[in-house]
Amino acid sequence: MIKNSLLLLLVSALLCGTSFMIYLIIERISHKRSTRQGLQNLDNFPLFDFDSARLNLSSNRKTIVVYFDSGCDHCQYELDQIFINRNSFKDTDIILMSSELISTIKRFAERNYPRDLANIRFTKINQDEAYETFGSLAVPQIFIYGTDGILIREFKGETKLDLVLKYL
Repeated sequence: MIKNSLLLLLVSALLCGTSFMIYLIIERISHKRSTRQGLQNLDNFPLFDFDSARLNLSSNRKTIVVYFDSGCDHCQYELDQIFINRNSFKDTDIILMSSELISTIKRFAERNYPRDLANIRFTKINQDEAYETFGSLAVPQIFIYGTDGILIREFKGETKLDLVLKYL
C-alpha cells in the first residue's frame, strides 16, 4: 500500500513538473512572438534622454538603433566605427541606447564622443522595458529601420560596418 502511494506521488510530481515546464516554454514563445511584433515599429521604443524625458523616435529618416553597454569591448569597437565613419550616416538617425544609469551613459558619451552631432543620440532604456520591448538582448545589438519606421534588419553581436551600411 505504501509503495503504491509513493509511486502515485512520484508520478503526480513528475506530471506537475512536466506541466509547469510546458507552461514556461509556451509563455516564453508567446513573449518572444509579441516582442518580435513590437520590434517591427520604431514608435514602440520606451527611450529616455539625459534629462529623463521620454523620446519620440518617429522620423522620416532611416534610423539605426544600437543597444550597447559602456563596459563592452565589442560595443566600444562598433560605436568607434560609427563615429569614425559618421559621414556615411548623414541621412540616418543613430540612437544609441543602454540600460545603464543615465549618469554612466552620459559620462561614457562625454568622455569618448563629440557632442555636436545632431543625428546621433545617446539614450536610456529601463531594463524591464527593454525586456518587454525586445526580449533578450545581446550587446551589442543593432536594429535598422526604414523611413517608414519599420524594421529592415537586426544584427546580434559585433557587426562589421560594411554590413550595416548595406541596408541603408
